[in-house]
Amino acid sequence: LATAGDQDLLEHFRQQISDPGRPGGTFDFWRGWVEQAADWVMRDGGENYRRYLKSSAELPTVAVRLKAIQDQYEDLLTESLEKECAHCSNLVSPPRLIAGMLLAGHNYVLRCHAREKIDLKTEALAVIQGVEESVGHLLVTTQASTGTGGG
Repeated sequence: LATAGDQDLLEHFRQQISDPGRPGGTFDFWRGWVEQAADWVMRDGGENYRRYLKSSAELPTVAVRLKAIQDQYEDLLTESLEKECAHCSNLVSPPRLIAGMLLAGHNYVLRCHAREKIDLKTEALAVIQGVEESVGHLLVTTQASTGTGGG
């Protein structure tokens, strides 16, 4: 029950990222998803979400379920990035590493938000920008992509 909302968001994410008609590349999509989520959780100044993050970390069964949901986000990001990757032949492909970087950075920002007041949206978007600038060149630039990197 504690993760029902997170599961619903994951299903919404799955539908949107899998939509073949979605505009832009994966970096652009993830940036927009994170930006909307940050706006939503910060509507009250972020206090309710901060409490949720703290209590989730303290309940092992909830933390395990949230980790499983996070793994599904990583898989979906990887699948999307694979469609844009110029060099995808290894088991641990660049898309898997990029998806891992995006999620690890995002989770770090969430942990910081749980401990102290930070500008969640700005920090979360900075992670995406940093990852894209670092490894975005591994992705094939497509006509649909509008970001600064290759995605």
